[in-house]
Amino acid sequence: MASTMPAAFWSWKDLALGVALFVPSVIAGSLLGRFIPASQPVQQLLAQLIAYAIWFVALRFVFLTAYQVPLMEALGWHNNGYIGTCVLAGIVLAFAVAYTGTALNAPVVDPPYKALFADRWSLMLFALGGVVAGPIAEELIFRGFLMPLLVKWMHGALAAVAVAAPFALLHGPGYQWSWQHIVLLFLAGTMFGLVRWKLDSTLASSVMHSAYNLTFLAGIILNG
Repeated sequence: MASTMPAAFWSWKDLALGVALFVPSVIAGSLLGRFIPASQPVQQLLAQLIAYAIWFVALRFVFLTAYQVPLMEALGWHNNGYIGTCVLAGIVLAFAVAYTGTALNAPVVDPPYKALFADRWSLMLFALGGVVAGPIAEELIFRGFLMPLLVKWMHGALAAVAVAAPFALLHGPGYQWSWQHIVLLFLAGTMFGLVRWKLDSTLASSVMHSAYNLTFLAGIILNG
């Protein structure tokens, strides 16, 4: 087993700068998304992906300028040899969360991406965003950028739990703030964080996150 993740060499000021950079990135992504000839749900998804891309480019510049370290290396993007295990873990976690949701009597709510199931091309685009780009971006932000800062002040396992809270709340509006869904997202986020901590790899947690999302997507498609 690989060693656990180190604490961040960057500071809380860098986190504040990252948050500040995210706002104009979202605005730019929203504006650019409007020029894309597509339905509104597709425009919104593309705008989100564009915003992520702009933000990561800006953050990369910050890391190269301030620390002379490539961004992906700083955020723990490397392969520790557990990719296959992480795929299986993501699938198992999806089933565990689904069964837990049943036990909690989680209400059935329309997923925020339901409109993207209108046609094959929209569904393919959603798969690209929801199964690949989205998990990578979220893992780099929460488990790559934020979590190592918390490791300076608390045990890695506690940091995984702490980061899972804002991760779950970020998805709250899409699930109509159902407390059951928030709890389920919190549990999933905690598991992603524990993998990030134990393997010191955001690639590992991203693969697990992608497999988790893909399992749910496959379930939704198979159930019509």
